[in-house]
Amino acid sequence: MVKESISNWNRDLSAITPLIHNRWFLDLLFMLKNGKYGNGGFNYIENMETAERDEFLKGSISIIDNGLLVTLILGFEKIYSMGDVAKTMDIYAHRSRNKDRIARLYWYLSIGNDIMVGLEFLIGSFEFFPTGNETLGVYLFIAGSSQLLIRPIIEISKRIHLYRINRTKIYLK
Repeated sequence: MVKESISNWNRDLSAITPLIHNRWFLDLLFMLKNGKYGNGGFNYIENMETAERDEFLKGSISIIDNGLLVTLILGFEKIYSMGDVAKTMDIYAHRSRNKDRIARLYWYLSIGNDIMVGLEFLIGSFEFFPTGNETLGVYLFIAGSSQLLIRPIIEISKRIHLYRINRTKIYLK
């Protein structure tokens, strides 16, 4: 009975249609389509830039306040098939995959750097034992100390890289 009601649902989408030109609405459609909110410990909303997150939250609240949530959920397939929405969502998904891949790469670089710092300080400490080579220990401490500067550089590079990906807006025409 519920399935029949949903399949026979033919609500007017004119209140939703103008929203498809907003970035926050595309974020919402992407989350609905791909289940990105809280998926596997990843919180999509918390990882948005502050301005985007504020716009997203205001837009999502306006959908609820205006009673359009049910319209959005039940009309999702119709909305998704409208004009260039599916094409835009594919571009959006491609960008999201790139962002995830880039963030993962920088995470691996950061972890690798931390392991190297730890090894350099550990081996350097052993070199200060009486039978060790103090000169080698000093060089390892210098190398480890200089690598402590690499971690913030990796983080800054990641943020710049992701910013460059985000700065081009995806809009429906």
